[in-house]
Amino acid sequence: MRRFFLFFAISLLFTANIAFAAPVGKVTYVEGKVDVLKLGQTVAISVSKGDSVDVGDIYRAKSNSKAEIVFNLDTLTPQNCGIYTMSFGGYYENPESTWTGKVGGISRLGAYHNIDEEGGHNITSDPGSYWVGDILNGTWSNGRISGLLSGTFISKVRLGTISGDFLGSYYTGDESWQAVSLGVWSGTPLLFFSEISADT
Repeated sequence: MRRFFLFFAISLLFTANIAFAAPVGKVTYVEGKVDVLKLGQTVAISVSKGDSVDVGDIYRAKSNSKAEIVFNLDTLTPQNCGIYTMSFGGYYENPESTWTGKVGGISRLGAYHNIDEEGGHNITSDPGSYWVGDILNGTWSNGRISGLLSGTFISKVRLGTISGDFLGSYYTGDESWQAVSLGVWSGTPLLFFSEISADT
């Protein structure tokens, strides 16, 4: 089980394994005024210790208020979509003012439901996704770099796509540049995977 303290409005971004309406946790502590808007309802209700937590709940803690929720990880799986960020950098020589590029690397895209050796359940960060992509509509001028990144990725747990902005800056003094990409990813869970290793 995992504990979270609520200090502001949150929305549960998990899906239930068995049934959409199945509780995914329980409120174990409330201090002050905390309310919840249940999925499909238009009026928030007061939260009490012992209340069930369901997928789609939106919790709000008022001033000087907080609540503790214990999630049951047996009923949760991560979403197959999310937000990513990646960083880049290096040196340049004779850049064009407009450009395109090919990029790739290893990044962590999302998380997955893991059962450890002792049978415990936890939400684990993606072990590493190999990705390749194209940067289109690139510009390079006045100390600024921009473009659009679009690509695909594969990891031990899913196959999917990424897309986002590519933004950065460059410094003419030492001909260095740095950039970040911030965007969204979506993927489909793999049915199985296997590892291949060889001695050379």
